[in-house]
Amino acid sequence: MRNIVHRHLGKMVAGTAIAVAGTAVMMAVTLPGTAGADDNGTRAGPPPGSPRRNR
Repeated sequence: MRNIVHRHLGKMVAGTAIAVAGTAVMMAVTLPGTAGADDNGTRAGPPPGSPRRNR
């Protein structure tokens, strides 16, 4: 009985790992090109090297 339960749990863990990997792949495919990993200066605030403005 213990052997059957052990094998069943192993299959469940393997299935979960495959599902997680598949989800990661699908998210990587559906995200836009750079998905925020690109450092193109579109963050809040002035771009680096620009003079500060006094208000």
